[in-house]
Parts: sequence; structure tokens; C-alpha cells
Amino acid sequence: MTDQDPTGVPARATFREVLARREFQALYGARLLSLVGDQMARIALAVAVYAQSKSPLLSAATFASSFLPYLIAGPVLATLGDRFPRRQVMVVCDLLRAALLVVLALPGVPVPVLFGLLLVVVVVSAPFESARAALMPEVLPGDQYVVGTALNQTANQLTQVIGLVIGGVAVATLHPSGALLLDAATFLASAVLLAGFVRKGSVAEPREPGVRRSVFADVREGALEVWQRPVLRAVVLLAWISSAFSIVPEGLAVAYAAQIHHGDLATGLLIAALPSGALLGNLVVGRLVAPNRRGAWMRPLGLLAVLPLIATVFRPDLPLAVLLWSAAGFGSALHLPAITTFVAHTPTAMRSRAFGLADSGLQAVQGVGLVAGGALAQWLAPSTVVALAGVVGGLTVALLLSAWPAELRSRFIVLPTTPPTIPAQGGPRHRRAARTSSV
Repeated sequence: MTDQDPTGVPARATFREVLARREFQALYGARLLSLVGDQMARIALAVAVYAQSKSPLLSAATFASSFLPYLIAGPVLATLGDRFPRRQVMVVCDLLRAALLVVLALPGVPVPVLFGLLLVVVVVSAPFESARAALMPEVLPGDQYVVGTALNQTANQLTQVIGLVIGGVAVATLHPSGALLLDAATFLASAVLLAGFVRKGSVAEPREPGVRRSVFADVREGALEVWQRPVLRAVVLLAWISSAFSIVPEGLAVAYAAQIHHGDLATGLLIAALPSGALLGNLVVGRLVAPNRRGAWMRPLGLLAVLPLIATVFRPDLPLAVLLWSAAGFGSALHLPAITTFVAHTPTAMRSRAFGLADSGLQAVQGVGLVAGGALAQWLAPSTVVALAGVVGGLTVALLLSAWPAELRSRFIVLPTTPPTIPAQGGPRHRRAARTSSV
């Protein structure tokens, strides 16, 4: 149970005590290695494909295609974290990725084979991430989980830049094959950390002897669990909607910098504005806001993630544009209380597939937002497109908040310390699932 202070408010954890936990150190280190390795692989393979094909289109497609399989395979493979010990799933994923990267590093591998193996490498990251997310609440109790999540969110932002820089340096000094071998080494190091310092993690619901369930039945059951619980549905939709619109300026940073007559430096500052705001938001919400107040921050943060973008219609110069986009990035800190609320209301035995569904959907809507923003910018000025994202996003978030669950409307929200349980084996919903999933 979460520790409490004498007033009954859950005790606030610190970064120091979270980082002192050896299991979290291993999980965090493995995640950093995995994220940096993913970025290195994307750059190295894009360079390798260009070296063989001399085609900028194929090179760009290699980089872009590394994001796509996760959207399709994520919800399906996430069920592995609910079928097997979660540490075991992560270690196997790391070893498999390391082996595939060694093959990719071999000289003379044809471009179609490079594409195919890259897709497999990315697909394997889906069960790794879902199992890791499901294991985190078991490693970090109470408010420590919130602080650990803030650290993971920070890692996401930092490795987007650090991984690309390291990947670029590695390719320049070691050539693509050497960079891919170095990438394989990061996954081996991650597997060693996990195997040596992290507990196995709980396995999902016990299954009746002789009863086998298909993977797709598990996916369906996880999706129903998220959709039929009002709190889970509301939290996931808020994260998806705000992210779909708030990511639009990131895809139009180059075009907007040109519109206000600035060059590459301005582009870099504009792209960095959103993650910089997010880093600050995670720090403020995770460390400075009391645990029983974080849930109430989701609604204003959801609006903040999109409304500042509306002012871009006035074509603000670089300093003000960076400030506005950073404010929108700050709003993305809503993911911190959203993830915490999601965990508290998700049955332990379904966490992996529930996280897989939420994360895959998040990546999908961000991809759609980027493509839609770029398409509109073919006919409208970038400033107009960004402002439209703010208007439509603000209206959509406001509509969602008008039907916000009553239990999340209070100024003080103390989350349950015991996750909900899955209906008993004989319950009506379980019988329906069993009929559709027997193989």
C-alpha cells in the first residue's frame, strides 16, 4: 500500500529514492540502451540502403518504415507480457534483436533483406516495451512509480536527440556495419542487466488446465477492458487526441522557419521547443505537484497541449513561437498522471496488452497528425495549419472533457492502491471470450 503522511495524503517520492532502487536502475539502464540502439539502427540502415541504392527515397523510406510495424504488431505481441514472465519476454526480445542486427551488419546484404530484417527488429520492440511498462508498477510501489514514469518520459525525449547524435557519430567513424554491431552490443548489455538485476514479474491470469486461448482473443479482451472502463477510456482518448494535434508543429518546423525567414538554427529551436516543454512539464508535475493533485491536472494540461498553437496564426517571430510551442509541450506532461491513473485502474493480469493497445494507438494518431499536417501545408501556410491544429484540437479536447468521468473531476484524487480484478472465470464476459478464442 502507498505510504501516507500524517494528514492521509499519499507520501511524495523523490528522484533520489527511486534511482536508489537496484531493479529500477537495471530497468532504466536497459531502456536507455534499447532506445539509443533503436535510433542507431535507423541511421545506420538508412545510410547502408543509400550506399547500395543511391536512392534518397529508399533511404528515407528505410528510416520512416522503422516506425510502422509497431502500429500493427504492437497490440498483438503485447499479449506475450501477459502470457509469460515479463522479464523473460524482455530478455528474449533483446537477444533476438541483437542476433538480427549481427545479420544486418554482414556485408552485401540485399536491400530487400535489409528492409525485412529491420521490420522484424522493430516488431520485436513492441513486446519488450509492453512487458517493461507492465513490470514497472511491480518494481516501484506507490508514488515511486510516478517519479519513475517521469524519468522514463524524460528518457524518451533525451534519446530522440542523443540516440540520433550517437548513431551519426557511430556511422561516421565505424561505418554502418560497425554501428550495427555496436547497436547489437547495446541490446546484449540490456539483456544482461535485466537477467541479472530484475525480478521475473508476475504472469497473467492463471489459465484453466487444458484451456488454450488465441492471441487475438487476448487482444480483444484487453481492448474491451480499456474501452468498457470509463476511466481508462477517457484517459486514453485524452492522451491520443491531445498528441494527435500537438505534434503537428513538429512536422512543420522547417516550413514555418522558412515562412518567418529563418534558417536551420530556427528549425532546430522550433523542433526542440516541444520536447523541452515536455521535460519541464514532467519535472513540475512529477516532483512539485502533490500526489493527490496530479490527477486533476490532466484536464488543464490537455487543453494547454493544443490551445497555445492557435496564436501561431499571427506568424509570431522565433522567440515567441518557441515560447508558444514550449507551452504546448508542457501540456504533454498530462501523460504522467494519465499513465499513473491507467495503471491504477488496469487489472495486473492485463497490463501488458492494455499498455500495448494504448501505446500503439498513440503512435498511430501521431503519425496521422504529422501526415495530415503536412498534407494541409501543401495548400495552406504552415502558420495556418498549426493554428488549425490548435483550434480543432482544443474543441475536441473540450468535448471529451465535457463527459469526463465523475471520479476524476475532484481537485484531490487518491488512486486505488489495489488494481481491479478480472471477472471470475465463470462470469458472462469470460464465457463469451472463451467461446470466441478456443483453438
